[in-house]
Amino acid sequence: MSLRPTIVAATAVAEDTHRGGSIRIVISPTTAGSTCGILGICNMQPGEVMSPYVHDYGEEMLYVVRGAVTVVWEDGEEQVPHGNAILVPKGLTHSYRNDSEEELMCVFAAAPLAPTMASGHRDVTTR
Repeated sequence: MSLRPTIVAATAVAEDTHRGGSIRIVISPTTAGSTCGILGICNMQPGEVMSPYVHDYGEEMLYVVRGAVTVVWEDGEEQVPHGNAILVPKGLTHSYRNDSEEELMCVFAAAPLAPTMASGHRDVTTR
C-alpha cells in the first residue's frame, strides 16, 4: 500500500459563523485524518469582529492573505497587514477584528491537536 496526500475542498467543509466571520476548518482529524493539527481559512467583512476565545492545548498561527486584521488580546492590540503572520501562544485569550476597508482572508493553523475537537478552543465571555 502506498501513501498519498488527502485533498479537501474548502467549499466542502461546513462554515462556522458563531464567533463572527466565516471559518472553515479544512484539514482536521475529521476531514482529512490529520494527527498533529488543524488548518483552515477565515474571511471577515470590513467592520466585522470575532468574539474572544482561547486555545488551552496548542498555539494558533495565522497568515494574512488579503486585507488587514487587528489581533486583540487582554492588554493590547495590533493591526497586521497582508503578507504577515501571527503566532498566538497557548493560553492567550484573543480575538480578531477587520478594521480595513476590504474583505479579510486568512489561513490559520493550530497545533498540537487537543484531545477532542470541542476542547480545541474555548469561547471566553468578556464584561
